[in-house]
Amino acid sequence: MREKETAVRDRYTVMITLLCTACLALLILIAFALSKPEEEQNIPAPEMNAEGLCTVAVKHIPQPTEAEILAMAQAMSGECYENEYGDMLKVGMAICNRVDYSGGMYSFPDTIQGVCAQPGQIYGYDPSRRPKEIYMQAAREVLSNWYGMKNGEDRPWEPGIKFWSGFGGTKNTFREDYR
Repeated sequence: MREKETAVRDRYTVMITLLCTACLALLILIAFALSKPEEEQNIPAPEMNAEGLCTVAVKHIPQPTEAEILAMAQAMSGECYENEYGDMLKVGMAICNRVDYSGGMYSFPDTIQGVCAQPGQIYGYDPSRRPKEIYMQAAREVLSNWYGMKNGEDRPWEPGIKFWSGFGGTKNTFREDYR
């Protein structure tokens, strides 16, 4: 009889041990699920729109295209003939700012090529002309800064200019009726 009692007690001991182990494993899994790694703790909640749906911000492509560089250089070549390099950069910034502009009293296309080719806007723009390397360099610099700024980088930029004047503000080189 004692052997039978010992066997039953051993069986209960094994079952209690297994049950305790299972409970301990469950507690460990719960602790891991509730704890967050350090990098996850600083992640902000997603932005929601008025309907409660998540909104996603799409970043611009990280580099300007060759077509954008060429169009801007062609615009600079016509607009900044014999002007200083800094004036070329301002023309490029004005073009980019026009692409970003929405609303208000002016209407601009939403691409670099569209703004450059918009009729009556940029003096001397000729899409068939091959611009000098200085204009290509200036266009690359402006577009690199523009894309960098859009990707959250701190870049030199003048966000307000949409109309360029190379003559101290007395004459607008884009169009005379924007004095």
